[in-house]
Amino acid sequence: MLFGIGPRVYETDQVVVVDMDEEDAGSGKPCPAILKTDTTTVRLARPLGDRLVLDFGTGLPVLQGLNRR
Repeated sequence: MLFGIGPRVYETDQVVVVDMDEEDAGSGKPCPAILKTDTTTVRLARPLGDRLVLDFGTGLPVLQGLNRR
């Protein structure tokens, strides 16, 4: 069984950088899954607006769905 140990977020006026760690609940080791996609919600200090959302691990933009708040 896999479970998320939580998202982390870093904000500036121009970008929001997000990171998510997952580990195997049985072994306590990092998840070996590659190219796994999922969704999560993070609380920002202010609305996202036009800021770019970047993935911490790759530095690439994160795909955003239609449910943007």
